[in-house]
Amino acid sequence: MDGQIFNENFKRIMRENNLTQKQLSVYTGIPASSIASWFGKQSSSPSIDAVIKIADFLNVTIDYLIGREGEDGTIIIEGRECLSDSERGLIAKYRKLSSKKQALVTEYVASLTEER
Repeated sequence: MDGQIFNENFKRIMRENNLTQKQLSVYTGIPASSIASWFGKQSSSPSIDAVIKIADFLNVTIDYLIGREGEDGTIIIEGRECLSDSERGLIAKYRKLSSKKQALVTEYVASLTEER
């Protein structure tokens, strides 16, 4: 995990949600001293348990917190997106569908990929 990316994402999300370190500590049970250490000049990286608690509380994915997922949900590995333009286009269209239509698309794709 790239600690610097985590720290940048973590700080930004905290600001966007108007959360203080103390509030996060109270809500997640993570010691305030640990949270403060992630904000310091020589910031440290949290344990995976802490990352899970933070992601759950802030309603983001762990991948997003640690820099492996962009704001649009695109998975990023070694600094590069792992989807082609056409794949991203399909995902964008899928997300615009109602949940009922998404279920139909999912069933259709499953039927196309079944081995016969």
